Amino acid sequence: MVFGAILADVVRHRKLKDWPQKQELLMTINEKVTNRFEKYLLFPIEMTAGDRLIILLKNPREINNILLSYEEELFLKNAKIKLRWGIGTGNLNLMESPHTTTGEALYRAQSALENAHRNRKFFGFSSGYQDTDRLLGILKNTAYNIRERWTSRQRELRKIIINLKNSDQKISQTKLAYLMGMTQPAVSKMMKSMLFEEQELLENEINLQLKYITSEGYTLQYNPGGL
Repeated sequence: MVFGAILADVVRHRKLKDWPQKQELLMTINEKVTNRFEKYLLFPIEMTAGDRLIILLKNPREINNILLSYEEELFLKNAKIKLRWGIGTGNLNLMESPHTTTGEALYRAQSALENAHRNRKFFGFSSGYQDTDRLLGILKNTAYNIRERWTSRQRELRKIIINLKNSDQKISQTKLAYLMGMTQPAVSKMMKSMLFEEQELLENEINLQLKYITSEGYTLQYNPGGL
């Protein structure tokens, strides 16, 4: 059975003057994401060593949705915390907690995290399929970097979109224009300048790739060599 493992470190947390408060905020987000994805998790999301997240999943297909949830929660709370992520898939030797559980998914997540740190990236992937891992890393880091370049006004639009999505409301450029105090053509122009559609396409492709590498046909067709 293929499991998913996600490890995340807080980037330069020792340089954060209000780290204890940010740590509490991160723990609150952990609880919220745990509740949202409870049926997909092997254990509640935990923090270890004060600044590392451990997330173990029954199904790797939800990996990117969890990554996006963290990004959006941190964004909405203006947390000014950056996380570096290592994502691995594979088997797990399940024990009574994520701290005592071992297996290739965790080893791969650790390797991916170290590789991301070494290459100064925010996301690293290790599934045993090197070409797919490289592709996933390019897709995720590119989408994330697009969003990181958005202006304060563009971030305001993003906040409105996230809140509408979280409340299950229909999202249209007409509604966005009203809420932003802009015309619909102005919103359309802003979204184009944000590469909004492009970054969504990148995220959708990540979900497709994660679904593909956990499918039975893929695992039968390829025999991953090592970690």
